[in-house]
Amino acid sequence: KEEKDVYRKYYCRGIRIVCIDKLFARIKKAVGERRQIQKGKKQKMKKEKIVFLSGKKVNLRPMDLETDLEKITKWINDQEVTEFMSRFLPSTRNEEEGWINKKRENDVTLAIETKKGLHIGSIGLHQIDHRNGTAHVGIIIGNKDYWSKGYGFDAEMTLLNYGFNALNLRKIMHCVFRENMKSAGCA
Repeated sequence: KEEKDVYRKYYCRGIRIVCIDKLFARIKKAVGERRQIQKGKKQKMKKEKIVFLSGKKVNLRPMDLETDLEKITKWINDQEVTEFMSRFLPSTRNEEEGWINKKRENDVTLAIETKKGLHIGSIGLHQIDHRNGTAHVGIIIGNKDYWSKGYGFDAEMTLLNYGFNALNLRKIMHCVFRENMKSAGCA
């Protein structure tokens, strides 16, 4: 039996393609592979995070609502993590989303990431007073696997360097409860 080549019209990105079915299968495969490559490039671009400040063990970057919200909500509701914070009431996902999105004129709040890109906490300069050259620093290491390993210290030293040298602050305060020995090492 003789096979007849069937010619069909196909459209790819608005371009009309007339070809034989056998050829179409190869074109379709090539177009699909190209789309996968383009999709992969877009995903890689999305996964790249901004590094605002870089320390020896950590990178400090802006908060990302999509990737950080779940972890922050979990950490802020963990009593062991917030034991020495002045905040003691539970917080909802929406409240934390509002906190991340809130534009603060006198605050710099950043996510703490390991050099491998794992988000482990947050740190910030708060109540920045440019006129008097003062600010307060606050830090939370929510991932307990990174407690007492120098990540908080490195994050704070990196942020203090930024505060003193880039913002020209003269005094940065870190208030710590006496019982909080882990954070006392940073202060």
